[in-house]
Amino acid sequence: MINSYRHYLSAWLIVLLLLPLSGWAQTVVSGRITDETDFGIPGVTVLLKGTSKGTITDFDGNYSLNIPHGQVTLVVSYISYQTIEEPVTASQGEVIIKDF
Repeated sequence: MINSYRHYLSAWLIVLLLLPLSGWAQTVVSGRITDETDFGIPGVTVLLKGTSKGTITDFDGNYSLNIPHGQVTLVVSYISYQTIEEPVTASQGEVIIKDF
């Protein structure tokens, strides 16, 4: 019984130690999406191309998205506006500001 409990506790300890490592492989890209009068546009979709990972802008047009390291493409779309595909290169621990 004690051996089983020790094995169970060891497994949870390993999971808890490795959990923070998953966040190190991400970079944050954030920014503001505005119209031609510099007014923030709410509800704009910002997607990581080739995935289902994305976000939408808040009431003031702000967004924030975790992206993997390396070269990725952001796809920005909104009804009645032209879709934009913007390449982004991300490094470890970097915070990228990308306004549209």
